[in-house]
Amino acid sequence: MILSSNVIRAQSSSQTNSTVEIVNSYIVNTQGDIVKYKGRNVSYTKSMFNVVFNINVNSPVKLKPSLWVPNATYNNKMSWSNQWQSITISPPYPPLTKNDMQYLEKIYEFPEMTVNQSGTFSLDWDGFSNINGTRKPVRDMVAVILENVDTGELLFAGETIPFSAVSRYSSDMNLEFTANEKSISANVFFISDLPAKNAGVIIVQSHCDIYNLLVDASNRGVKGIVDYLEKRNPTNVVAYKEFGPVTGGGVINDFSWENIQDIKGNIWVPEFEYRPSSSDGITIDGYYFWNYECIFVVEGENEAINKGFNEGQIRYGAYHIPLPSGNNRESNTGAPYNVEVPGTLAALLGDKIDTITILSLSGSINGYDIETIRKMKKLSVLDMSRVDIVEGGDPYSDYYTYADRIPDFAFVDLLNNSSIATSIVIPNNVYYLGGNVFNMCYYNLNSIALGINTMSFEMPHNLPFFPSLKEYVVPEKNIAYSSEDGVLFNKNKTILVSYPANKSGDSYTIPNSVATINGYSFCASDGLKSVTIPVSVTSIEGPAFIACKNLNEIYCYNNVPPIVTALYGVSYTPNASCKLYIPKGSKAAYAAAEGWKQFTNIIEMSETSIDIISKDNVSIQTVPTGIVVESNETIPVFIYSVSGQKVYESSIQGNKQISLNKGIYIVKAGETIRKIAVNE
Repeated sequence: MILSSNVIRAQSSSQTNSTVEIVNSYIVNTQGDIVKYKGRNVSYTKSMFNVVFNINVNSPVKLKPSLWVPNATYNNKMSWSNQWQSITISPPYPPLTKNDMQYLEKIYEFPEMTVNQSGTFSLDWDGFSNINGTRKPVRDMVAVILENVDTGELLFAGETIPFSAVSRYSSDMNLEFTANEKSISANVFFISDLPAKNAGVIIVQSHCDIYNLLVDASNRGVKGIVDYLEKRNPTNVVAYKEFGPVTGGGVINDFSWENIQDIKGNIWVPEFEYRPSSSDGITIDGYYFWNYECIFVVEGENEAINKGFNEGQIRYGAYHIPLPSGNNRESNTGAPYNVEVPGTLAALLGDKIDTITILSLSGSINGYDIETIRKMKKLSVLDMSRVDIVEGGDPYSDYYTYADRIPDFAFVDLLNNSSIATSIVIPNNVYYLGGNVFNMCYYNLNSIALGINTMSFEMPHNLPFFPSLKEYVVPEKNIAYSSEDGVLFNKNKTILVSYPANKSGDSYTIPNSVATINGYSFCASDGLKSVTIPVSVTSIEGPAFIACKNLNEIYCYNNVPPIVTALYGVSYTPNASCKLYIPKGSKAAYAAAEGWKQFTNIIEMSETSIDIISKDNVSIQTVPTGIVVESNETIPVFIYSVSGQKVYESSIQGNKQISLNKGIYIVKAGETIRKIAVNE
């Protein structure tokens, strides 16, 4: 029966001899519900479908819509893989055409209908087959095909048969991990329209093997999938849990997974990993928790049509998982304002809420307390180092529901007045910061202090990054990040993560421990005029100097141009006056290299020339055994060989003689940079 018809009149097609043309067709499930549970919106889909097709007709025509799936003779069927983040499977490959109908079988017929004019039609379908008295649920790739009753011609949209993934099961997985004293526990809750014989979760280190989860393996349930994955990669499966039967009818299924044990039966503790690339899109590089993948499996109670798939669903998701609380837990007591009961910060502050400029917190806070902080009118400095984040607290629980984690938009409108919200200290026990944590207030921040346990710190999703920021501060105990002179690095300073856009001084020399410069690391640093890149840098991940409009000198000491796609980004180019200084003999390589060839002013540095950039009242003179640096104020002094290797580092005041071997050196004393030749 036609449920709805949005009739659209169309001109007759002169490019086809057919009286009917299928423009597009698909199967969609728009029926479902959302239930509020544990501060979360838990959604699910009901097991009813709409079969939709859009057709052009030149004259009235009789059509019989039907649904088809690839049959058992289609050899590629058993190699289809379950698509990640999908409830069913990938489309057939190679694609099927009208010449491949022998590989398809009809599973459902709708009543014949007469179509008088072009339009979009929607038919109701319950997800079962109805051919030859067979009534079985469908979980497969399903094509909508229309038969021209008068001619017998089978019609579908496009050159290849379009398929839609169909499964009567579709539930959102809500999986939350919590840190116990010595172990990790999890809570899994979801809603299902249909009952099921079993549900479970599998934790793996990588989702790569999920792409190759074959039909046969997916039909074997949780344990069968685990066995299959272990054969492919014995080290990938971390742990799994079968929870048992699933209740249907739209009620909450809530399962606990206490003190998770690994595949060998030992108490599981998440691991750290160091990745030297910033391409994962989830964290800034450094030490951080494995971004573990979780496979959510629901095993249906019925065998689906065609013996291709059993009923059910398989979903995949990525999760940051905290360490057990006893591993590196910091105290949450001792601040001037101690929140003993989550949600009571407003009562604790009382009428001071509109006058406090510096707020130092300890105790435990939830979404209610975040709301209170967001309403403070005079707040300038927010120190949450001794705060524990706990779940709950509407109306912001949707943003702030994970313990020890600050997701996107937690402070979405926190104090967007330019005179406030200038300094923030992240809780020591928070390990994850989303990219939009400081949205709206990030324009005003001039200091960000990470916590001891901060393992993942995404840069904002908006440009520029923290345009007022003067410094990053990182505790010495943090094992993922470090800071030097206000600049953010990974722990061992092999990766430059972010240079504060409003950092004092107009020149910067990158430490010679750095091998990789992150993309966007020098973003909108308007005060920066000169950057020195040592020979140790071999790669720059993306546009590092985007919107640095006053940058007019870059010294790069690697004879081989560091690998980079675009130093300035697609919409930005170097200032016409920006000079790129490079080692002698390497101009051709830089002029041809991606990213570097944007520069129109490439200068080879002479081995004997002395290039002086006077920045302050500093004297640098050569002596027979080295150099003498003199300054009335305490300044940092760095000396590099001509290859970019750091040979000296210290802070001096007054007159300091520094012994050096014969050679060419770059001396950076305070804000003065000079190239010096030591002849003796």
